[in-house]
Amino acid sequence: MSDPLSGRRIDVSRCAPPPALAGWIERFWGTRWDLCGQPAHVAAMIGDPTVHLVIEAGSSRLVGVHRRRFVRRLEGRGRILGTQLHPGAILGLRSEAASTWTDRIVPLAQVLAIDVAALEREALALDSDDAAFDVIARRLTPLLRPLDEGATLARAIVEHITRSPGLVRVAQLERASGLDERSLQRLFRRCVGATPKWVIRRVRLQEAAARLELDPDGSLASLAASLGYADQAHFARDFRAVVGTAPRSFAARLRAAADVRREDARINRPRGRGTATDPRGRRRGGTSSA
Repeated sequence: MSDPLSGRRIDVSRCAPPPALAGWIERFWGTRWDLCGQPAHVAAMIGDPTVHLVIEAGSSRLVGVHRRRFVRRLEGRGRILGTQLHPGAILGLRSEAASTWTDRIVPLAQVLAIDVAALEREALALDSDDAAFDVIARRLTPLLRPLDEGATLARAIVEHITRSPGLVRVAQLERASGLDERSLQRLFRRCVGATPKWVIRRVRLQEAAARLELDPDGSLASLAASLGYADQAHFARDFRAVVGTAPRSFAARLRAAADVRREDARINRPRGRGTATDPRGRRRGGTSSA
């Protein structure tokens, strides 16, 4: 994971899609950074079981399901505008199975029949992320086809996995969905791009990372058991394989990041008489943007 000091000039936004596109798009998201004169920031992310369309000047792309950590080094100044599709929704844009894009990053101009360079110029010229997302929505709308029953079912099953903390085995998913293992495998290959077992493990490890963030000092043995692991060692191996560091190291970095935030708040807290004011006693300026 990254140094908690290195990402202090990175802004992230999220936006729901317009209702007309909610069947295909889970959310729009934006990231912009200004790290000029600061160390680079290495962002390591646990991927979602879905496809993202990413707009970035000169390198817009489709990002398929990534079964290992997705790592991006941010430096200097930049901006990204992303569209996260629902599981299965890539079939509304392309006829190929979702597994075609698994572990791949493909130039967007090779995927969508639009002028991608013009889309980059139009969307990235707008300072407001919401306005930029409106541009992207308008350009995607004519391209989207109705989703078939398989894509709709795949999304429902992935959402069931996400909502069911006790679901830790494919056999449980077979009973819940009414599909046998082979049928689930075929459905996920075509619509999701990863196996049911991978999706279950990934969702549970995302849950583990979120719970560690809320309680970095919590019991790892209890956490492993609640996620369906037979022992803490197996959980730690899976966590390291996906997140890139051991659970205890991950928790230690979260504590360090919390210390940084507390120190920022302490430094930037108004200090009464010691705070610069105008002649009428009003505070001048704001807190640091760093």
